[in-house]
Amino acid sequence: MSDDIAAVNASANDIINNLDDNSADYRVAVVQYNDPSAGVVSSFSSDKSTITGAINSLRASGGGDTPEHVYSGLELALKLPWRPEATRTIIMMGDAPPKDPEPGTGLTQAKIVALANSVYVSVDSSPAVRQLLSLEKPVERMPATIVNVVFTGYVPLLMIPTGGSAATKSSFSALSSMTNGTVFAAASASEVVDALKKAVIKGAEGSASGVKPVERLILTSICWVTTCSHRVRIRNPNSFEVAYDWDVYRTSKKGTGTATAGDSFLVIEDINRQSTMRVFWKDENGGKKQTQKALNQKDC
Repeated sequence: MSDDIAAVNASANDIINNLDDNSADYRVAVVQYNDPSAGVVSSFSSDKSTITGAINSLRASGGGDTPEHVYSGLELALKLPWRPEATRTIIMMGDAPPKDPEPGTGLTQAKIVALANSVYVSVDSSPAVRQLLSLEKPVERMPATIVNVVFTGYVPLLMIPTGGSAATKSSFSALSSMTNGTVFAAASASEVVDALKKAVIKGAEGSASGVKPVERLILTSICWVTTCSHRVRIRNPNSFEVAYDWDVYRTSKKGTGTATAGDSFLVIEDINRQSTMRVFWKDENGGKKQTQKALNQKDC
């Protein structure tokens, strides 16, 4: 890893100039991780000398065994003070896979992916808000009085596995694919800077909306549990939870729920066999989406 970092140190100005050419308004933070720790070298800044100074200060250290505290580094980066309106991207470079679960923190791939796919940006530094953020609660479960917390969508992880480790490539690819990111492989130190420049351009392009696309929910009528209670399945093809409302058409029956990734089930009570159920949710732009299903006549 030392030769990879040295190559980045030597090209710090060139890398930031590359970002300057592709983005009119940017801020960069630098986080370093090893084993057994991680730390913020420099928080978000638009000052070139601050950014290049932080990059040039990076050194390889720690270790002793192959896996590293990758997740601690990502968690620190994800919890930095992002601007609510910004296109958010994390570029991570490393030559070793993460420890999973990570000793001391208990961080896992699933926890990091969930955090990357549901980042909160706070414009209020009060202890109450910081406590809520640390709990990583979904927005809809937060008290209505906490008004200065903004749900900002997702942070794609642009991963640069260096060296030839299959375990590193596999783990980095998984993190990238589950956060709508990209992998830029660098087999040697001579390829690291080019990979980093490509990642910078990709990050500058970002996402126009900064919000992860929401795939359509799928409603399926399963069977009648009793003469007036019906079981339905809501399939969520997304890798994140989707909040929804439901009703039974032309009745007063209605409710709310959260569709976890994959299949979730719901039993609707006190309805007749000629009922039609509707499910409503919002897409990535806040537009209302709907699906409906006439309930079948099959008994469970």
